[in-house]
Amino acid sequence: MSAHAVVIGAGRIGSYLGDQPARLTAVGRLTIVDPDAYEPHNLEGQNVTRAALGRAKARVQAAHARAVRPVLEVEALVAAVEDLPQGALRCDLLFTTVDNRLARQWVNCHLAWRLGLRWIDAGIRGSLARVTVFGPAQPGMPCYLCGWSEQHYRTASEALYPCALQRPAGASQAEVGHGMGALAAALQAVEGARMLAGDLSRAGREILFDAEQGTAQVVALTHNPQCRFDHRAYWPEPLDWRGGRLTLAELAGAGGEVRCEGHRFVTRLACPGCGRERQGLWLMGRVTRVASTCRACGQWLEVRGEWVRERVPADGRTVRSVGLRPGDLLGVGGAWLELVAIRAADPCPLLAKEGAGGGPVRSRARDMACGMGGNLPLPPRRQGGGC
Repeated sequence: MSAHAVVIGAGRIGSYLGDQPARLTAVGRLTIVDPDAYEPHNLEGQNVTRAALGRAKARVQAAHARAVRPVLEVEALVAAVEDLPQGALRCDLLFTTVDNRLARQWVNCHLAWRLGLRWIDAGIRGSLARVTVFGPAQPGMPCYLCGWSEQHYRTASEALYPCALQRPAGASQAEVGHGMGALAAALQAVEGARMLAGDLSRAGREILFDAEQGTAQVVALTHNPQCRFDHRAYWPEPLDWRGGRLTLAELAGAGGEVRCEGHRFVTRLACPGCGRERQGLWLMGRVTRVASTCRACGQWLEVRGEWVRERVPADGRTVRSVGLRPGDLLGVGGAWLELVAIRAADPCPLLAKEGAGGGPVRSRARDMACGMGGNLPLPPRRQGGGC
């Protein structure tokens, strides 16, 4: 078996988990995703040295994995998971170590269930380590949102877990965060090995370990028939993106509409300085540097809520020009399609593998799309192990 494992988040938990899949002989390919770089305060609670400071977290952990097993195929994606095409993250086992509910909600609704992935999520809070195991999409399998109340939905954008909230008062990161991250990662690795061996008996269960009390318990999760999520898996048909030259009209037909699973479109940008506006069509989070900069005064352009669309009319624009990439899941009528690059010489520009140039570079397009001037009605999108 040569399984593909994906680790999303390379912070407090992910920095300990990153090279663990490399130690599993069943894993032949590993992808590590994180948008951030290591900073000095990460030295206390994360598995890094000073040599890693200023470097992209995903690349540092990818290097660790290669050192463990040089023959392993490793890919580092320096991007927020919400901005990536789902097809790029299709895998045999998904690990998440993100630090907020919104990122987990996106993974649940737009990645894990849509592609029918086996998913293991982990988190820590004070002295409590939690690992939740989700099986492939099937009737009766609980999802991450099945346990959410109305309060969870109302406060999801506020539920970020920075270092100060992950440890008791008076305790340092080294006292709690360091050990708890390693503990949660170890529990994830054990459950991952179990799932890769074909044992799905823990699917739909949550493992809780209280380090202060020295107690552990396994809790069975319950499928909620009233869950807001539709619990649907997609089986998209592949569609050649023709080097990005495929047009929306060719994709959906005249008069049709296109939607992109987990993403939204922007139809206009405005400069907060001089007030100039730019019309066009871009996928949220993938607006290019040129398009997102005011030509008159050089400021970053803003997006306003009324300019955001779930669906857009199919016209003569090419898929590349609006920011679509191989791996994106597109809804056309009642069908789902996945853009694919048929030719080996036609790679996805967003997902270029790490090479002599140091790997994929995070553009400021995501920063522009996610928090410009407070006009975009989107919550903060922090993804990774936190801190």
